[in-house]
Amino acid sequence: AIGITLAWLAYGRRDVSGGRLTDPVRGPLAELAQRKFLVDEVYAAVFVGGGGRLARGLTRFDARVVDGVVMGTGAGSLATGRLVRRAQSGGVRSYVAVMVAGLVVLLLAAVWVAG
Repeated sequence: AIGITLAWLAYGRRDVSGGRLTDPVRGPLAELAQRKFLVDEVYAAVFVGGGGRLARGLTRFDARVVDGVVMGTGAGSLATGRLVRRAQSGGVRSYVAVMVAGLVVLLLAAVWVAG
């Protein structure tokens, strides 16, 4: 119904015999139709411009946050390895001594909490 009404407003008073208009259609609706209802401009503003800004923001987020977490995790792993490497002597006696000391600490903590 809207399309029929708009067509009647645009063409209703014109001579369309022979399949051609004698006078070109003028007015804001005709200008809007000639500009393709601004579809290209809206598409460029929303998807090209907005999508480009979104992509640039996500690139900065990836470079600063994601890469920072990944590199920080790797650096933390290396630092932990350097610290723990000193504790690894290969001597079974020292390993058993540390396990016994840990067991004594756990037993003392259990007795202290239960008492």
